Amino acid sequence: MKWSYYFFATFLIIFSSQLQAMRIYNKEGNKIDVYGKMEVKNVVSDSFLNKGDKSFIEYGVKGETQISDQIYGFFKIESKIKIRQDQKTTNNLGLGFIGVDFGEMGSIDYGRNYGVLYEINSWTSSILENNTVFPDNFLSHKANSVLTYRNKNFFGNVNGLNFVLQYQGKNVTKSDIKDPKVENGQGFGTLVYYDFDNGISTGASYTNHKKTKLQKSLSEYEKYLGDSKKNAQSYALGIKYDINSLYLSALYKETRNMSTFGDFDEDEKKENLFGFPEKIKNIELVAQYNFGFGFCPSIGYSQSSLYDKKAKIHNHFIEKYLELCAKYNFNKNVSTFFDCKINLLKKNKKDAEEKIKSNLLDINKDNKFSIGIKYSF
Repeated sequence: MKWSYYFFATFLIIFSSQLQAMRIYNKEGNKIDVYGKMEVKNVVSDSFLNKGDKSFIEYGVKGETQISDQIYGFFKIESKIKIRQDQKTTNNLGLGFIGVDFGEMGSIDYGRNYGVLYEINSWTSSILENNTVFPDNFLSHKANSVLTYRNKNFFGNVNGLNFVLQYQGKNVTKSDIKDPKVENGQGFGTLVYYDFDNGISTGASYTNHKKTKLQKSLSEYEKYLGDSKKNAQSYALGIKYDINSLYLSALYKETRNMSTFGDFDEDEKKENLFGFPEKIKNIELVAQYNFGFGFCPSIGYSQSSLYDKKAKIHNHFIEKYLELCAKYNFNKNVSTFFDCKINLLKKNKKDAEEKIKSNLLDINKDNKFSIGIKYSF
């Protein structure tokens, strides 16, 4: 991307920074807001897939309508557009759900929403970039056909105790090109978290899904990872401390026959290991401090290891990196950032067996540097 584009985007963002989320309708208990975000970002890396212009625009509409003193309906629609398009780019619906809030009795909604596994993962993902989490991978991120029940403060009886229950209907790809990575059978998820008065929060989530016919058929490939007969499962444990200017968080997550790995293209499936590995374990740590004058540095550590009995792989690292970030907030709308992802996986291993496994697993071992500016309202 040309630097003139960055200059123009920066000029536009800074001089429009007084805008806020726009309320376009507010009458008789009915409210509709428009909001959005623009991020101009460039990435430098030796990896072809990770480098280049990663700029995007995200926009949405949300609203609510008063039904009674304690009950109101709500909806949210959100979409994301990549500024630089390519042949494989699709701008799909990010979020889209509608529901009813019953006050202390909780809320229920249906549509495309975040899964319960993502809600725990978000405690660290705001800083760390996890390459084992993707949209439409069961309930690990944004997901279709999700029925969600949320309850805060346990029906108004226990302050800080919250829980979420989710059911996800079956989703299969209906286009000519089938994609098992984004399919799922029927499944459910649950999340429980507790917010203490001292800024500490702890939480745990669990998901369990059936596999689709297409996902089960992948076991015919010799290089397939995982057990196609078993359900896709996950659990996560998290803790965070968020008070005043200091933010700390830690996460442990394990997926079983659920997280996708490798290239699912027909030719690649015959050459390299791929599939839904038997186990992928993640550990993530984050620390962030927000200085009073707008400067906000952070540091994070992430590691992911793969275990698959059939492939004779025992806790092989597929991701291990240190992430250093620095953000400066010009005001509550505009910020600029620099991000340095230092890969801790060695490119040249002495052990021949480890070399073979690394090549078959197609592991990315490159560093990555990002710089950009973000405007949100």
